[in-house]
Amino acid sequence: MKKLFVLGAALLFASSANAGLIEHISNGDFETGDFSGWNVVDTGSGAWTINDGSFVPNGFTSLSPIDGSFDAATTQSGPGFHNLYQDIFLGSFLTATLSWQDRVRSDVPLSDPNQEWRVLIEDVNGSLISEVFSTAPGDSSSQVGPNSRSFDLTTILSPYANQTVRISFEQEDDSGFFSAVLDNVSFTTEVVSVPEPTGIALLGLGLAGLGFSRRANKK
Repeated sequence: MKKLFVLGAALLFASSANAGLIEHISNGDFETGDFSGWNVVDTGSGAWTINDGSFVPNGFTSLSPIDGSFDAATTQSGPGFHNLYQDIFLGSFLTATLSWQDRVRSDVPLSDPNQEWRVLIEDVNGSLISEVFSTAPGDSSSQVGPNSRSFDLTTILSPYANQTVRISFEQEDDSGFFSAVLDNVSFTTEVVSVPEPTGIALLGLGLAGLGFSRRANKK
């Protein structure tokens, strides 16, 4: 009984030290005061802008950053498409979670896809894997919140282990003024790593102790 306890304790210690979370998003809170880590795409009218509380989007009033000193906001004076994305290498993982905070303001009713705020998972060529979130016709056109959103992507992304995927935040407008605000973006995966040296050493001691006990019992 004692020898099984020693072995079990060593195994338990080794395995408990091997799970951990990896944060994949760079500058998800925009506290660098710029778009470091992000790919920025603006077509048509308007652009993504770093907001320090003094930024006034066309058609709307200024708002303090969702958190900290900065967030990211869109503005335009005519039809446009505005995209922030990061490419993420997944590796092997147990779980995957995407979260962020946002604000949505449109001076006309929301529509799909022409007056919309959405979050997509794509491959590196921009082909759609999954639409994680989008505003929809009938949703409130003023969602100042701030809105905290979180999604478990484990099932969706499991087929893409050890591949690179794109996390894309998109605002599209062709009907009226629209401002989307983004902050505190996080994408984490839980991973299993190689056992730490201490855990390996304890496992070795446990196995050695088991072998010694067997030899002693034979005498």
